[in-house]
Amino acid sequence: MMKKPILCVMAALLTATVAISVSGCGGEASSTAPSSAATKSEASTTAQTTAAATTTQPTTAQPTTAAPTTAKPTQKPAAATKAPEKQSSQSSVVQKQNNNQNQNNNQNNHQNNNQNAQGNTPQQNLNSQPKQQEKQEGSFSASDTNFVYNGSAVSLNSDINSALAVLGNANSVDSQMSCHGVGEDKTYYYNGFTVNTYPMGGKDYVMEIVVDSPSVATSKGIRVGSSSDDVVAAYGSGYKQIGYYLAYETGDGKSVQFFVEDGVVQEIDYYYDV
Repeated sequence: MMKKPILCVMAALLTATVAISVSGCGGEASSTAPSSAATKSEASTTAQTTAAATTTQPTTAQPTTAAPTTAKPTQKPAAATKAPEKQSSQSSVVQKQNNNQNQNNNQNNHQNNNQNAQGNTPQQNLNSQPKQQEKQEGSFSASDTNFVYNGSAVSLNSDINSALAVLGNANSVDSQMSCHGVGEDKTYYYNGFTVNTYPMGGKDYVMEIVVDSPSVATSKGIRVGSSSDDVVAAYGSGYKQIGYYLAYETGDGKSVQFFVEDGVVQEIDYYYDV
């Protein structure tokens, strides 16, 4: 029964001690409360700073998100590489043309080498080609006034009897009073030509032979239908122009005359000036 009071006393002492202890802690608590508040404030500030840092991290991370933007230039060179492909195709065309040109040049050089190997340059080959011969101008002589028939010649101012021995009998003969002497002027008609005579001393002499057909040619091949250039090529340019006639004269009254109209021979006249 004695233990209960002792226990009560000890409980009372313990309560008092606790009260004193609590009273002291309260003072310290009030004094340390601001520190707690400051700690809370610092914690809040730290939390805000941490939050701010956390919120700013996406901003700092933007360069990483912008990486695709910076990566685009890496795609542009791919497009740029296509242009060189086009240029390379153009370059290949140019190269092909150059190759063809070089091949042609090589062929030309090969031909030139062959020509040089033969001892002739292209210019020498050009010069060595036969040139067209220019028409040489002919010449006129006294024998050209002779009328050639069947390979025999009839001379102007020769006796008609010697002429008839070459020409044969005429198809027909006309005569009229002579203007050159006593007697008659006569005309002998043949195929393609006529022979005119004049009287002298009781004989008839060949004064003129007129050719009016292409079937009869001169000794140099000129006939009715030949050009004036052909005449000059055969007899030269030493003719005398008498109207439409190109007259080649010997100086002793004999001549061969070509009647030319529009550049074409229309008649050939062997003539002796009595």
